[in-house]
Order: sequence, then C-alpha cells, then structure tokens
Amino acid sequence: MIEDLMLLANREVATWIANEIEKKAAKGVFVWRVHDSPKLDRIQELSLFLKALGYTLPHKDGLVNAQDLNTLFKEIEGTPEQEMIETATIRSMAKAIYTTKNIGHFGLAFDYYTHFTSPIRRYPDVMVHRIVKSHLAGKPVAGAQAFTWHDRLCAQTSEREVAAMEAERDSIKLKQVEYLEQHIGEEFDGVITGINDWGIFVEEHGTMAEGLVRTSSLRDDFYELTDHGFRLVGTKNKKTLSLGDKVRVKLEGVDIERKTIDWELVNKQ
Repeated sequence: MIEDLMLLANREVATWIANEIEKKAAKGVFVWRVHDSPKLDRIQELSLFLKALGYTLPHKDGLVNAQDLNTLFKEIEGTPEQEMIETATIRSMAKAIYTTKNIGHFGLAFDYYTHFTSPIRRYPDVMVHRIVKSHLAGKPVAGAQAFTWHDRLCAQTSEREVAAMEAERDSIKLKQVEYLEQHIGEEFDGVITGINDWGIFVEEHGTMAEGLVRTSSLRDDFYELTDHGFRLVGTKNKKTLSLGDKVRVKLEGVDIERKTIDWELVNKQ
C-alpha cells in the first residue's frame, strides 16, 4: 500500500507540474522519470523465452502494452519460475532515466511521472522539490541555462543509478561465491535459467546463486542447441535440458576473483 501511495504521489506531482507549465505557456524546466517502450526485437525474444516456459505474451510484431505485462506478472506470482521470468522481462525493457524531456513512463503506464518522495536518498528528488517550490512561489525555473544545467545533472544521476545497481549485484554475487566456497563437493537443487552453446546456467534454490554447467561436462551424449536456444537435445538419447527444468547439481568449484560458480549436472528432476 505504501509503495502504491508513493507511485501515486510521484504521478500527481508530475501531472501538476505539467499542467502548470501548460497553463503558463512557458517552457519550464522539470526533472521527469521516463521509461521508453521496449525495442521490438527484445519483446519478440522475450515472447519466445516465455513460450518455452509455457506462457504467452500477446504482442503485435514486438509491440506490447504494459497491461499485458502486468497480467503476465499476476499469472506467474508464486510459481517457481517467477523470479526468472521477472528478471528476463526487466532485461528486455528499456532503462528508466531522468531527463528534462518527458515521453511518459511505459512500465507504469503513466503519461507524467517523476521522483518526488525520497529526497533523503535520491538527489533527483531534491531537484524536483526545488522546482516545485519555485512554481509555488510563482517563479518557475526556465531558460536555456537552466535546461543545460538540469540536463547535465539528469545524465549524471542516471549514470550513478546504474553504477549503484551494478555494485549491488556484484556485492551479492561476491557473498554468494564466498559462502559456496565452503560447500564444494555438495549437491544442490536448482533450476535452469539460461542455455547457450557452451553451457547451462543453473540457479541454486537456497542462495539464488547462478553458476554454469559446462556442455563439455555432459559426457552421456552430444547435445545440440534447439528451439531458439532454449533447449539442449542429446543427438543419440534425445534427452532434453530445457529452460525452467528443475535439476540436481554438484558444486565443482568457485572463483572468488571472477565471482563465478561451476556446477556439474547430477540429474534432471
């Protein structure tokens, strides 16, 4: 409920500013939080990915709407593949950024959106507070110099946001690898989260750590990539390893410096 209220507060502030700018017929400066629609090829790839898992994402030549994505998220809620599908969907989307040019927010299906509710932890919110304060005082921020200054800050804060997210992912991966270093030789239950020519990516259930089963370690047969890269099929025994399959793996080793995990496939569950 709190999250919903924060989203609505952010939308209402952005809508109010948009109306103020239009009412005063001035090209006032504002810091928008925008999210572009996804690229067509990424949605087509996502649709194939979901089809391999038994789900359907309606789209027309790669065009999809936010309502259909929300329907998908409700359908997968509580399923074993929920996190994998959510991650794949997020990766197929454009990255939300800060900018002075509003194009709306595709993911939230909002025409106007900003970040207003967290000034104690995000500098863009502070920028928005200052602009709102200026509007309330009857002195909207405008002019070429103001646009240039805010454009530069929008670009910088968008870059720092990406850097912070990458640092968070790296730190989580490091701690996962450090923990698993103490469990080399043990077996774990996991799920196949990715497949390519050189291996199968498996996410272990307990730590959510993802590692690689190298194709060269599958000695019972020679496996070929099929179904748009979502399945490995043995050329002789026709055994399949597909995206979303539950598997049992053994931890062969870790590399803390590279933050990598090597599994060996024990069996498909």
